[in-house]
Amino acid sequence: MKILCVDVGRGTQDILLYDSVKNLENFTQLIIPSRAVLAEKALRKAISEDQDILFTGTTMGGFPLGPNFKEYVKKRNVYATPAASKTFRDDPDVVREIGVKVVSNAEAVTLANTGILRFEMMDIDINGLSSALELMGEDATFDGAAIAVQDHGAGPKGMSEREFRFQNYKRLLQSGGRLTDFCYIKNEVPAYLTRVKAVAELMNDVPTLLLMDTGMAAVLGSLEDDKVASVRRKLLVNVGNGHSLAVILEGEEIQALFEHHTSLLDGIKLHTYLKRLLKGEVTHEEVFADGGHGLFVREGARFGEVEVMSVIGPNRARLKGGEYYHPSPHGNMMLAGSFGLLRGYLSRFK
Repeated sequence: MKILCVDVGRGTQDILLYDSVKNLENFTQLIIPSRAVLAEKALRKAISEDQDILFTGTTMGGFPLGPNFKEYVKKRNVYATPAASKTFRDDPDVVREIGVKVVSNAEAVTLANTGILRFEMMDIDINGLSSALELMGEDATFDGAAIAVQDHGAGPKGMSEREFRFQNYKRLLQSGGRLTDFCYIKNEVPAYLTRVKAVAELMNDVPTLLLMDTGMAAVLGSLEDDKVASVRRKLLVNVGNGHSLAVILEGEEIQALFEHHTSLLDGIKLHTYLKRLLKGEVTHEEVFADGGHGLFVREGARFGEVEVMSVIGPNRARLKGGEYYHPSPHGNMMLAGSFGLLRGYLSRFK
């Protein structure tokens, strides 16, 4: 059995190809640039050459407009098809305010025929990835796949993305409460998760598909570390490029979940939040007012010391010192999200 696991981050795609006939150490593993990085390069090329640009394809995430974008759209045209435009914002009115011109698919074909610089939006280039794996001698026929992307979700007009994202977290936590409850199979993905649904459509030919949010995949993957797995009560932290996520876990049950923007947290501030979180001193209102997403606390949650404080993610160095443990699931921190995806997949498709 072969399962393709891809954790799509802001800068990289972290890829693990599970093969049931191989030892784990011999699984094919890749760290490659994300499609968001390639989209940003395409935009920089358009700016440097003073060209218009056309974005086609589907909804993608992690694409920053960049510091020069506002000036660029005043001088040149940025076109996007309806699906691709949601990469900028889900709200079409906001897309137009940014300066992006939304065109029909037919109009996009006409523009492409003029020779305009074009980039195809997609989080997973499954055809390109399959070709690369085949060049390495791998059979690119997968029995299943597990993909993680970050998706705030498209909420009601007037509601902030932060508020909407955390409302959905809260609903999942109240109805379940385990990390694996944050796993979707492709037919379960709610309509508001536009980026996740776009990935599901790209991977439609895969027989079984599991999808997760990147932060949840990372903390789930940290349980593949022997030290983290050996204790019952733990604090699991993922300090990502965009979001910082912390979970107090008692056995398999989430007692509390905290999420904030990494850009607003230096090491001291994040450390202070976590120590206060363990004491039950942080509130949802405080986190939200501070620019974060919020805090969920399960009714009857037990606060106090934990047996391990596990910190993973590309910005884990913000939390140093003996009290913090930096796990390395199966010897590879960069693949924590991919191992979390594999763990989630095997829990849902036994």
